[in-house]
Order: sequence, then C-alpha cells, then structure tokens
Amino acid sequence: MLQGIRQASKSYLMRAFLFVLLIGFGMWGIGDVFYSDPGETPAIIVGDEEVTAREVAFIFDRARRAYLPEASNSEAIDQGLLNQVMLELARQEIFNAEAQRLRLTVTRPMITTAIRLNPLFHDSSGRFSGLIMRDVLARRGLTEATLADEIGNQERRNQYLTPFIDDIEYPKDLLETLALWQVQKRRIRYATLPINPASIATPDNNTLALWYEDNRLAFDIPAQRAATIAIFDPADFAADITISDEELEAGFADRQIRYATPELRDIRQMVFPNPSTATTAKTRLDAGESFEEVASDMLGLTATDIIARELTRDDLALEVADAVFSQPQGEISAPVESPFGNHIFVVDNIIPAETTSLDEVRDELTAELLDEASINAVYDRITLFEDAQSLASGEGDSFDAAARE
Repeated sequence: MLQGIRQASKSYLMRAFLFVLLIGFGMWGIGDVFYSDPGETPAIIVGDEEVTAREVAFIFDRARRAYLPEASNSEAIDQGLLNQVMLELARQEIFNAEAQRLRLTVTRPMITTAIRLNPLFHDSSGRFSGLIMRDVLARRGLTEATLADEIGNQERRNQYLTPFIDDIEYPKDLLETLALWQVQKRRIRYATLPINPASIATPDNNTLALWYEDNRLAFDIPAQRAATIAIFDPADFAADITISDEELEAGFADRQIRYATPELRDIRQMVFPNPSTATTAKTRLDAGESFEEVASDMLGLTATDIIARELTRDDLALEVADAVFSQPQGEISAPVESPFGNHIFVVDNIIPAETTSLDEVRDELTAELLDEASINAVYDRITLFEDAQSLASGEGDSFDAAARE
C-alpha cells in the first residue's frame, strides 16, 4: 500500500490533492476530513466574513509561484509563506467585516477607474490597454473578476483608513526624532589608495594560467541568434478604425448599468427575531414612542446602529427591498418578514435615480470602443498572418512573406 502511495505521489494531481489534505489535517483536525469537505471549511471567520480552506490554498499557491517559484509547497510552508498569507487574509477580512458594518460601498465605476489608472495596464503612450491587462492577469494567474474583488477590497480599506490618516496627530517626540534623523549631517575622514599597475610585476605564464582558470566564465562568448519578429500593436490599426453613431449607441446600451445611478434610500431599521416582538414594537411606535427609544429598549441598539444610508434594491433582501422602495417617505412600515428576521423601518430620504446621457460620455465611450476594436483587429490580423504563412511558397521565407502581406 505504501509503495502504491509513493508511486501515485509522483503525479502532480496527487501532489495537489495531498497538499489540500495536509492543510485540512493541520488546521481543522482529522475529524473534519471524514465528516465535511475540508476545502469548504472556514479557515478564517471575522463577523459574517469567511475564507474557506480552498481559497487559502489557492491564494497560497499563487503567492508561492510569485515569490518562491523554485520552492515546493512544503518548503514554502517551512519558510513561513502560509502564515503570511493567513495573516494578510485575516487582516483583509477584518477590514471587510468593518466595511460591511459601516455599509461602505465600492461601485463599478470606481473599480473601472482604478483599473484604467493602473500603470501596469498602460501601453508605451501611457494609455490603458485591455490587451496588456489580460496579458498581465494571465501571467499572474488572475481573472478579471478576481482583480475587481481585490480592487474593491483595497478601495473599501482606503475609505475606512482615510478619515484617520488625514486628521492624525503624531506625538511631538516622534516628530522631533524624525526631523533630526532627516536633517542630520556627518563629517568623515577617508584615505584614497591609488592603483598603479606599473608597480605590479608582469605575471609569468603559470600565474596567467591559474588566473584564467579562475575567471574562465569572463571569456565565454554566449550563443547568439538572429531573429525576425512580427509585432501586432493595437495602435497600428486604430487610425483605420471609425466608431459609428450606431456602434456608440449600442455600446452605451450595453453599459447602461455603468452610466445609470439607481434610486437610493436612507432608512432607519429594526430587525426582530419573531413576528410577535415586531408587532409589539409597531404598537409602541404607533402609540408615539420614537424609533430610537424602541430600538434601544427592545434591541439594545444606538441611534447610529439603526441608520442605513444610500441603499439600493440589491443591498436588501428581496422581500424587504420591495417594501422599502414602495414605502412613502416618513411613514413607519408594518413588520416585513425576510430570511433575516422581521423588519420595521422608516424611509428618511429618497434620492432619485439618475441616468448619464450619451453626449456626456461620448468621448470616453468612443475611446473605449476604439481600444476594443483595435484589440480585436490584432487578433484578426494574427489569424490572417497564420493563414498567409501556411500558404506562402518556399521554405524559410514564409514568415517574412506573411508579415509583409
């Protein structure tokens, strides 16, 4: 049996399986392996946020390939990479849980802007290139969805930290220490030892031979090759592409979710575990008690805890969303049941939906569609190039002939 395991472990698939199994044994005990899927077992839990063992293993493998490409999984674990990954994920989930509590929101336009401004995705002229972005993601083993999630996490973290960083006051002693370190000067004394080759005796043949053997690599001439390269650059095709009004209108329609801001509502809300307590709360509110008084007495919530601002329909459970977005402003709702409990709310403010017109984004959308069309042209020309290469006559000149065509 042991011999069979040894033979099977030579397979990369089996090694990957054994690695996931190792994480399951090491972190959650043997019992979890038999009674649950270790890959779906939460490895990190912060509030309502969870990271599964499978997600940890995926991120660990990605980090290993990026930072320790020559190390095996076990060697990377020995060097502390798994611990670093777990700490970073825990830190990230702490921010996510707090961002969820504070209802911090990252919109799709914010993510799109961050991607387009990232210099990693710019071409030689400094413009965003979708082709370069996809190439970078492919080399790093990322998808566009993963990139959007990571940027969203970073944007929420920035929203959380910026108010603290902007107004922070550093201790006077620390400021003085930093200032003294930055402006300090030092006076040194040094001596220069001149190099005079004339003072060295001419080496004999034996000395030269020994030195040559010790420095043989310095005299190696590397192999050289001449190469012909065909470069397909989207910028080379952009000048021949025109975006018509029909294409602009179609592109604008496809991106309506980006250019439309949905209706938003500010509410105060209480959620009760059962219908009877929700009915009691509604009776007290109808009798004249304030929303804050009932929330404090029955749920122990502060005035801040019950406020939720700028909610969209997607931010709410379906049953609650329909009720909130049909409720007149200022009126206290009847209890509404959802999978999360029994809700009572009052709409404090309604922010109407807004739609950006095509004329307002015409230049931006034209540039984006032109970029996409140029990238498509690259792939079209590559196909033509490969077809022309296969049809070119004569051996040795097919590549050049296809490139010229």
